[in-house]
Amino acid sequence: MWWYDDKILTGPRGGRRRRSRESVLYARSGAVRDGWRGHLAGIALVSVAVIALCGALFAAAMYAGRKLFTENPRFNIAVLDLQSDGTRLSPDHLREYSGLSAGQNLFAVDISEVRRKLELVPLVGRVTVRRSFPDTLEVRVSERSALACLKSDRSAAPLAVDREGYVLGPMYSSPNLPVVEGFSEKGLRPGSQVRAREIRDALSVLDIVDSTPALARHLQIMVVNVRDRDRLDVRLANGKRLLLAPTRLEWRLQRAASSLQADIQKGGNHMLFDVTGDSNVTGQ
Repeated sequence: MWWYDDKILTGPRGGRRRRSRESVLYARSGAVRDGWRGHLAGIALVSVAVIALCGALFAAAMYAGRKLFTENPRFNIAVLDLQSDGTRLSPDHLREYSGLSAGQNLFAVDISEVRRKLELVPLVGRVTVRRSFPDTLEVRVSERSALACLKSDRSAAPLAVDREGYVLGPMYSSPNLPVVEGFSEKGLRPGSQVRAREIRDALSVLDIVDSTPALARHLQIMVVNVRDRDRLDVRLANGKRLLLAPTRLEWRLQRAASSLQADIQKGGNHMLFDVTGDSNVTGQ
């Protein structure tokens, strides 16, 4: 009987039991893999279908948009309303600079591009572009106004500049404008903006006086020399001079105006007023 017991433990029947159990496990794992493959394939098919559907809907929306808006003659521009708050930019100028014309579609006009083109013009400050349905496009432009003339040591031709430091060009200069001189900044051209601190300080002085009638009555500025960066040399129409430190400019200008007025009441003997200190104004 020893051989029979050996067959039970190690014989073919015992081996078949182990192999059968292994076959069942392999079959189950294969079924799981096949299930996952089928599941992933289904997801891929659904994704492709969704993408195709979205593409079709997008194409249909674009087509409908063109037919309803950008290709609809109802929205073609019949009224091109171009206006400037100044006298130097006419509607014809604005039409040329912007590239606009009647007959364009309101929805096809790129408002940001129209604004960008107009803002490249040195005289143009602020731009507003608005659609007024069904057939009107409104453009409003605020012109820059010259505050002073820049007279560089490197150039004999003065360049007009506005209060924000934007260069307008020589054609907008005027003998009635105050002059900023004594600098040698490079690269100044129409459309550029002044960067030098001393020039911007001089423009601040002129802007404060220009926008304050009480100061403008007593301080008729002809020239601001900025050669000395620590102080501004201001020459007035009556021949008197002011020396200003480039800080607390409004306060210094008010002190200067008061000193000039008091000096005139006393006979007007002083020609130079030093307002570089933080206390008294020195007259010479």
